[in-house]
Amino acid sequence: MKQRFLLWILFLLCGLSSYAQQDTLTPRVRLNLDYAKDYFRDAGHMIIQPIHWKSSDVITASAVLAGAALLLTQDEHIRSFAQRNQDPTRYKISHNIIQPFGSGLYTAPIILLLYADGWINPAHIRSHNIALRGAELLLVSGAENALLKELSIRARPNRNMGSEYWLAPLSFKFNSSMPSGHTQSAFSLATLLASSYRERPWIGITAYTIAGLLGLSRIYEDKHWASDVLIGSAVGYANGRFFFNRHKKELISR
Repeated sequence: MKQRFLLWILFLLCGLSSYAQQDTLTPRVRLNLDYAKDYFRDAGHMIIQPIHWKSSDVITASAVLAGAALLLTQDEHIRSFAQRNQDPTRYKISHNIIQPFGSGLYTAPIILLLYADGWINPAHIRSHNIALRGAELLLVSGAENALLKELSIRARPNRNMGSEYWLAPLSFKFNSSMPSGHTQSAFSLATLLASSYRERPWIGITAYTIAGLLGLSRIYEDKHWASDVLIGSAVGYANGRFFFNRHKKELISR
């Protein structure tokens, strides 16, 4: 099932690349030492970006935190509902088709195919750039997620310790539940793709639909609390927008 679905995704991407625009005026990202340094530069700027938030950003972040606080009070009820409605077929779809989008099993081939499109067709600079910036985004976002997990040590629901079981930061006792790494990765890449391909709305709709289903699958499979998924999706979206705005000239056709 995984193999067939992956082939379908690759076929879809091949169709996308077949009518890609000629991005002759878009600057090409070079795979060199300067690109490697961007990982550290972008990570540093991403960490301090809240310092430069506008009032609208603060309001949005406050709304997300308020929503997470509300979900914290409902995490146990949402988990109970998901566990009462388990079904072998739905579980198989969730585990074999949806979840790999957050683990790299599907995202790695997508990025490689975009890179190959830019390499085979030199005029398809945007495909090349999105592949390299997408790979960077996923690695930087993954490192950030690991740090956030160690700063908020929370037991996963399948440990049956309750939604209020938290440990002191940097306890290194177990793989923390908050925030959801799969969801964060999915929303990071979905936001980068949706922002870069704004002239093709179906790409953003497809990417966000998959990311949303992935978040639900993490709850359904008892890997995360609902509040973990909300925070992961919000952080992922913020990371995707940050990378797009920082490298906008490289990610849009001109």
